[in-house]
Amino acid sequence: IHLPSNIRKISKGMFFGCSSLTKCFLSDEIEWIEDDAFKGCTAMRKPWIPKNIKKISETAFDNPAWSKM
Repeated sequence: IHLPSNIRKISKGMFFGCSSLTKCFLSDEIEWIEDDAFKGCTAMRKPWIPKNIKKISETAFDNPAWSKM
């Protein structure tokens, strides 16, 4: 998925449980990633995080599969 540059925040649970999501391209305009935004996205690889991000919730990318990478 490609998120447009006018998106500033990924809301709580926005992609929760999207098990078919494999990649998410975050624009440099993203500033916040809230709780559980990508929780349960078991097919998703580790994301590229923009430099200017202000806050990422501790549970935003809660994905146990990543601990095996």
